[in-house]
Amino acid sequence: ALTPLMIGGQLYATTGDGAIVALNPGTGAVIWSYVPPDLLPAAPTPVTEPAKEVIAGRSVNRGLAYWSDGREARIIAISGHSLFALDAKSGARVPRFGTAGSVDLRAGFRRTASTARWNSVPLIVKDVIVIGGTGSTADGQSLPGDIRAYNVRTGEQVWTFKVIPEFNEFGGDTWQKESASYSGNGGVWGLMSADDELGYVYIATETPSAKGGDFWGGKRPGSNLFAESLVALDVKTGKRVWHFQGIHHGIWDYDFNSAPNLVDITVDGRRIKAIAEVSKQAFVYVLDRVTGKPVWPIVERPVPRGDTPGEWYAPTEPFPTKPPAYDQQGVALSADSCHHPQQLNRQRRCDRRGIDRCRACAQGLREHGYIDLWRRR
Repeated sequence: ALTPLMIGGQLYATTGDGAIVALNPGTGAVIWSYVPPDLLPAAPTPVTEPAKEVIAGRSVNRGLAYWSDGREARIIAISGHSLFALDAKSGARVPRFGTAGSVDLRAGFRRTASTARWNSVPLIVKDVIVIGGTGSTADGQSLPGDIRAYNVRTGEQVWTFKVIPEFNEFGGDTWQKESASYSGNGGVWGLMSADDELGYVYIATETPSAKGGDFWGGKRPGSNLFAESLVALDVKTGKRVWHFQGIHHGIWDYDFNSAPNLVDITVDGRRIKAIAEVSKQAFVYVLDRVTGKPVWPIVERPVPRGDTPGEWYAPTEPFPTKPPAYDQQGVALSADSCHHPQQLNRQRRCDRRGIDRCRACAQGLREHGYIDLWRRR
């Protein structure tokens, strides 16, 4: 899914195959379209070359960004492995941006991997483009989903925030047994938010992965900062201002899938610049977006430990005391818990073996509260 932009009487959007278009919103007529020359096949193709050869297929594209200084206007979009700057009026590449209007996002990867993709919408704050990134969840050498920023006028890279820090950096000790050296993902696949006045960018990060996918964490022991976290970054420098981790050592796919909501609220007569992040497990984490401190107490509570051989489990997880959960937490598993059985039978989901495979999968799971929902027997 993507969100088009309506600006100056024109509708701007990206297509499913990576093209960028401007449309007449009344008639749907194409005003201009740009098809990147290096669009790749629909499925990512594994490679074994050095990091500069890491590729991105036609992954999910959630939209584009618009920038103007009053004299010129640009459309900023990601397609394939490139960041493009197009003239908003004509659709032509902006020659002063990067190399003839584009920047190769493969440059500067920290390690070699088979695939890379950029699913999040570029966010522009002042003159800085901020992009998220992620790698394949199945790779033994998955790419860290580092957050990168580029000058909107020149395309020059201005900073990188490492979502998986190096061992000697802040947060590096949350990746035990030096697992940060081969773990990946932890980036942003949804939307980011920004406070122009503060000059802060807020990112909500995803589940990490290491040698076995993101549902298995035995190869990445520790709480795994800054994965499954809400992080405030200084847009000028990319430095971390504050962070809050919603899930320690995620193995349940409970990463944040919505943009951080910037809200100004009054609590006990005090006006607070707040940020509210909605989670998959029906919690809403409400923090002061200036300091990162909880508006209402968020307490660490002991949670059930699993018994999967070799897995690492966090002893506690954060529970907000306010507001209350907005939906039911925890369900009773049955053979039909993996979606609706008739739908599964039609679509042949659940490992492509249909409903029988799904039922067998569900029968091998147990429910242990909202955190430990999908624990294998």
